[in-house]
Amino acid sequence: MFTEANSLNCMRGLLMASLSPPRRLWVILAVTALCLPSFAEEIALVGSVKGDYGAVAVQYGYAYVAEGRFIRIVNIKDPTHPKIAGSYELPSNVAEIEVSRPNLYVTCHPMPGNKGIHSGLVILDVSNPTSLVLRGSYMSKDIVGFSVVDSLAYIVVSSVGLEIIDISDPTSIRLLSTTKNDMLGDVDVVGNRAYALTCSVGKGHSHLAVIDVSDPRAAFISHDQGSHDPSIRRFGSWGRDIVATGTLAVVPWEVRSGLYSGISVFDISNPDAPSLMSEYRLSRNRIHLKGFAVCGSLAYVSWSKRYREKITGLSAIDISDPASPVLRAEILLPGEVSLRGSLAVSGSYAYVTSGKDCLQIVDISPLGNK
Repeated sequence: MFTEANSLNCMRGLLMASLSPPRRLWVILAVTALCLPSFAEEIALVGSVKGDYGAVAVQYGYAYVAEGRFIRIVNIKDPTHPKIAGSYELPSNVAEIEVSRPNLYVTCHPMPGNKGIHSGLVILDVSNPTSLVLRGSYMSKDIVGFSVVDSLAYIVVSSVGLEIIDISDPTSIRLLSTTKNDMLGDVDVVGNRAYALTCSVGKGHSHLAVIDVSDPRAAFISHDQGSHDPSIRRFGSWGRDIVATGTLAVVPWEVRSGLYSGISVFDISNPDAPSLMSEYRLSRNRIHLKGFAVCGSLAYVSWSKRYREKITGLSAIDISDPASPVLRAEILLPGEVSLRGSLAVSGSYAYVTSGKDCLQIVDISPLGNK
């Protein structure tokens, strides 16, 4: 792909071949300065709290973060001085977290040696954020993605498909329907459609499936891009997450285990015929995506790089023009690289767990989150 950065690299190579060594240093410095991104709005790290964290969700001055089979409750009312306010232990490792008061929704994966035990969806009461109370649970096989809308939870079960469950009474959760598709991944819901990622076995990429959930008891796949649609190649080897909002669906992806990564933006104004609008490729190669969130017209991606440079970071991509996303801001974060990681955005702050041993809080107020 020919980009401005690539053209600068080419120019630097030609100049290096034609100049004497003393002059090369000045040219390298000058061209490198041109290649470095500069942003009108600077985002900044303002606080952190120690812990080997994974999934994170934020609401009303508290962050709920996964640490093994524990949920740590972090008081973030003063983002510059976050502090642990409580903990809750579950029987299995925490995978994902969503919060919508008064409930916290948690998916759990079985612990080593206990496969198939204590795996599923757990609902906790967070009316008192520092003292969580179990309200109910739904046991299932490994859940690879889920979304909660009102009194329904949409969960994607590995090697099964999409299950829709009624959680209006957390003490008596009922399965309403199962849409069979053993290749489904993460899912998000807008209106009466669920948008899910589908992995194509043997083809090394993911694509979009649309499920009509207007009748939760009889959901069905209304559109599947399948191998006939060239846009599936935009997801590379892994579509990581999906966020559907209004008339857009945004998917972060990485190719060949992080050789390069980016996001794809889809038009879902016609819900049963999503179309690819644009692709934005992150400028850094060999990074692994950790977390993803969309807030207003900005898509946030947290990532880590374990090849040569061992760094983590947060990138903010402006999708106000969905046909032409642009990088608004980027920040490198301190700390060691972790295999885990997640991201939540709330108000003027982003909460990042892509670095090892800490939850990091980034002030994104200069971006406006418009």
